[in-house]
Amino acid sequence: MELTLKKVGQKAIARIKGQLDTLTTPEFNKELLKLIDKGERKIILDFSELDFTSTAGLGGILVLVKRMKDEKGGLSVAALQGQVKKVFDISGLSSGIPDFDTVADALEKT
Repeated sequence: MELTLKKVGQKAIARIKGQLDTLTTPEFNKELLKLIDKGERKIILDFSELDFTSTAGLGGILVLVKRMKDEKGGLSVAALQGQVKKVFDISGLSSGIPDFDTVADALEKT
C-alpha cells in the first residue's frame, strides 16, 4: 500500500494505492489518526487506485469514521472502483459514509 497525503484548502486528501488488508491497515490507520490528532476535520479518502480491501480494511475505515464523528469532523470516500465498491456496497458501508464519484466532487460537496 502507498499512502499519499495532500491538503486542499481546509480538506485533507488521502490517496491509497494498492491493498488495504491485515498487513497494511495498521499503517493506514496510524497515519490517518495522526492527521486527526493534528486537527484535520475534513478528510477525503481517494480510492481511485485501491485495488483490494479486506474486512480488516473495512474495520480500519470504521475506526476512522467513529473518530471523526467523535471529533465533529467528516470523512468521505471518492472514486470507489470494482471489487472495493462491491465490498463497500455489500457491507453497507456505502450508506454510512458520503461517497463521491471523484475527488473533485468530494472537494466541492463536503
